[in-house]
Amino acid sequence: CTLGFEELVAQGKASVANCNELIRAQALRGDMEAAMQTANAMKLHGYELNDGTFVSLLLGAGHLKDAELARQIYLSMREQLITATPKVYAALIQAHVRADDVASGFALMRKMQDEKLQPDIVIYTTLINALVTQGHLEKAWEEFHSMRTWKLIEPDEVLFTVMIKACAKASEPE
Repeated sequence: CTLGFEELVAQGKASVANCNELIRAQALRGDMEAAMQTANAMKLHGYELNDGTFVSLLLGAGHLKDAELARQIYLSMREQLITATPKVYAALIQAHVRADDVASGFALMRKMQDEKLQPDIVIYTTLINALVTQGHLEKAWEEFHSMRTWKLIEPDEVLFTVMIKACAKASEPE
């Protein structure tokens, strides 16, 4: 995305969806300052920030492996009375995991469940992969079995690949 917020407005292409995509592009390039400025400009010009806006910002914090920034973005979202969605939690959890704060990732999953939001396969895969990467193989298998048995979530190809990686790390390929 090469256009900035001002260019979107000048060309008549400014919308919440287009601005969110601009923020996502800026954030994933690692330019969080520009992403935050675009979000502020949106608000200033009467475009309503939504959960998609904050998912884009959270993905940028994750890209930078900055859990503290992700927490600040999340709190800012809540201050604006925007309800957290599963995608918001997935991006927030991913930011914590990428910053090697897996314990907070699991705490966020519990918070999500307390808010009556059910974690999906993406969230479980993110957390289980982090456990495998850190060598906590027994805990990874416990989460995998719990997810299947108690949450009735069917693993996908990505999660099966993570579990194969767990077997390889344990030198028990089956």
